[in-house]
Amino acid sequence: MKKVGRDLPLGHLHMHPQRGIFYWRYPDGRGGKADRSTGSRDRLKALKIAKQWAIKELAIRANLIRIPQDEEDGVCVAKASADYFRSALPSWTGAYKQIVAHWFEDWIVPFFGPTKSIHEINSIRIAEFTSNLLEKKLSPSTINKVLCQVRRMFRYCAINGIIDSPPIVQNLKQQDKDHGRVLSDYERKRLLIAACRIGEDALNFVALGLYCGLRKSEALSLEWKDIDWKNDLIKLERQKNRTCMPAPLGVMREILEDVPKSQRKGRIVCYLDIHTGDRRPALRLEKTWKRIKKDARIQGRLRYHDLRHTFIDWAYKNLSPAIAPVLARHSSREATARYIHLERVQTMPEARKMYKDNNSL
Repeated sequence: MKKVGRDLPLGHLHMHPQRGIFYWRYPDGRGGKADRSTGSRDRLKALKIAKQWAIKELAIRANLIRIPQDEEDGVCVAKASADYFRSALPSWTGAYKQIVAHWFEDWIVPFFGPTKSIHEINSIRIAEFTSNLLEKKLSPSTINKVLCQVRRMFRYCAINGIIDSPPIVQNLKQQDKDHGRVLSDYERKRLLIAACRIGEDALNFVALGLYCGLRKSEALSLEWKDIDWKNDLIKLERQKNRTCMPAPLGVMREILEDVPKSQRKGRIVCYLDIHTGDRRPALRLEKTWKRIKKDARIQGRLRYHDLRHTFIDWAYKNLSPAIAPVLARHSSREATARYIHLERVQTMPEARKMYKDNNSL
C-alpha cells in the first residue's frame, strides 16, 4: 500500500494500489500493525473516518472510555445482518424486501449462527455456505443473489469499521451453473398433453415456448394484435435485448386458428377468474406451470425457459447454425451458443466424417 499522509494522531492513511480504497494503518499495541478499511476512495472523507477511529483508539488505550461488551467480543452475525438490512431497506422494493428477509432469516443467519462473531467468518466458511445452498437444489441465479447479499453485508461491516477487511465471497463458476435442458420428443408430447387437459390458455402458454421460442415475459404479454397472419410472424416490442426482431409463428398458427375470431381480443395467455368467470391477464402463471409439470410427470428440474432451450437447440440441429441466432432473436452468436446442447457422442461421428472427407489436407 502507498502511504498518502501523516495528518492523523495515530497511524497513517494508506491507499490500496489495486482497489484505490484508503486504509488506516496503525500500531495495534502488541508490536505489530493493523489495517482498517475506510471503504472510501475520497481522501478527505477517508481522513475524517480514520481520524475518528484514531481518537477513539487513543481514548481506549488511555482508559478514558470503556469498550462495550458486544464490540469487545465482536459484533454477532444477527446484529450485523440486521444493521445492514436496515441501511439497505430504502433502496429495495416491497417484494424484494420480503425475499431478502427470507434469505437472511432462513439461510444466512441460521447457517453462520446468530450469536457467532462476524470476525470469525472467513472465506472457507463462506465456501461451505455455498455448498449448503447447492445441496438445497436452488437455481444458480438464486445462489448468486444470496451470495451477493452476503458480500454486501461484509462490505457494510468493513466500511463501518466492524471488521478490518471483508472476506472473499465468490459466485458460482461458469461450469457450476445450470445451462438449462432440452426436452426429448416424449417429454414434449407429455407436456403438451398435460397443458391441453388444463385448458386453452395453458396450451398456448406451453406452445409459445416450444414452437416459437418466446421468453416467459414475452409469452405472457403477447396480444392478438401482435400476430401477423399474412407473413407468419409474431411482432415483439418488449424484448430482453431491446430489439424489435419478430419471432416465427410456425406450428403455432394451427393452434391459434382454432380460437374463434370473436375471442381474439386482448392477451393470448390469460387466466380464468373463478369468482367472476372473466379471463384476466396473467402476470406469472406459476401455479399453472407447476400443475402442468406435475401432470406431465417430467423428472428433474424444469423451467419455462427450458422450452426456449429446446426450440433453439432444434433450430440449430435441424435447420442451420446460421438460422438459429435469427430465430432466437439474439444479438450475437455467443449468446446462441449457450442454448446449444451438443454431446460428445453426437459430435464425434461428425468429426470423423469431416476428417475422412478432408484427409487430403
